[in-house]
Amino acid sequence: DRCAAEKAKELEANWAAGRGDLVLEEWHSLQFFTAGALRAVVEALVAAGRMGEVPAVLRQILARYPNMRAAEVQATALDALPMGHSATGTVSEVRRIFVSFHAAHQE
Repeated sequence: DRCAAEKAKELEANWAAGRGDLVLEEWHSLQFFTAGALRAVVEALVAAGRMGEVPAVLRQILARYPNMRAAEVQATALDALPMGHSATGTVSEVRRIFVSFHAAHQE
């Protein structure tokens, strides 16, 4: 749906414009997700000091949008997380989440 894809692009544009507040408010209402929209959500959570919420949000997105379960999207999600010790646990959990979704949906 073109309108749904435009909403995802709008979310990305809001993040590019520094409007992390809008990204965090509006991602729940998207009917369609893109890798760029997912990246915007992850980066907005990190910027808001809410990195601990990334795994739960990712689970919601992957459950609702099967197109987001691709390896490229996992790479995008991991790339959106900060480097360094503070993110190690979150990075590991993000990897586990993608593996569990792949395993559960391979039947």
